[in-house]
Amino acid sequence: MYQYPEFKERTSHVMETISRNFHISYEGFPKLVVFVPILSINDFAAEEYIWFASDHFIYGTSLQYQATILPQDEASYTYMLVPALTWKYKGIPIKDMEYLHLFDSVYAYVYNQQYGIPDDGSFLPRMDAIKSENDQIKSSIVQWIKREEDVEMKNRFCQKWFQLIESGSQDWNELKELIEQYIVIKEDL
Repeated sequence: MYQYPEFKERTSHVMETISRNFHISYEGFPKLVVFVPILSINDFAAEEYIWFASDHFIYGTSLQYQATILPQDEASYTYMLVPALTWKYKGIPIKDMEYLHLFDSVYAYVYNQQYGIPDDGSFLPRMDAIKSENDQIKSSIVQWIKREEDVEMKNRFCQKWFQLIESGSQDWNELKELIEQYIVIKEDL
């Protein structure tokens, strides 16, 4: 485990900054870290790779496919950490996994921009066909996140969105109202 110091340093930094950003209590890097090899080559639900509690950190890693603890693509590690450090850590019940997955991917993308981690947006949902109002909301958010240059504004949007999630809401109409505030704010300037 010669890469452990780098793993601990990078993970600690992300834990501290996300906790601070969303006002989540953080007691430091956990003493117990468990690495669990993932055997399935088809399993890429980012929210399933990492579990975090104040006293332990479980990391499902594909070590059999690469020789390092951390993923080669630094951006992808953020996408794995965001759910573990936000709604999963807070014990927020899943009412709509699609809604939470959208939050995870959007905030991870914004986080990577904030901290200069190269991210081409390939982990954001692809919106090829708009089939429902929820798809339209997702499309609006993804398009805005990709074209908006004000990273702090995007971060404030994610903070407000997480407040909705913390309050128990995973309502697409409330999310639509929130994104419309940010799109209108930018267009009015």
